[in-house]
Amino acid sequence: RRAFSEVLRRRSLLFIGSGLQEDYLLNLFGEVQIMHGPGYLPHYALMRESAQLEVSGALLARLNIVPVTYRSHADLPELL
Repeated sequence: RRAFSEVLRRRSLLFIGSGLQEDYLLNLFGEVQIMHGPGYLPHYALMRESAQLEVSGALLARLNIVPVTYRSHADLPELL
C-alpha cells in the first residue's frame, strides 16, 4: 500500500482494460486520496467505447483519470 501510494502520487498511470471496475483498486485510490490528497498528475485509461459506459465519469474525475476511448482493439497500437 505504501509503495502504491508513492507511485500514484509521483507518476502518471496508464490503465489498459477494465481494472478500474475492481473494488480493491478503487479502495486503494480512495485511501491514498484521503491520506495525501489528490495527486497533481493525471492518470489515463484506455477503454473501449462500450466499456466506458460501465465506469462512472464522476468516478474517473474524482480519481483524476482521463478516459481515452477506442472502438476496437486494432486501434490500440496507434493510441499507444
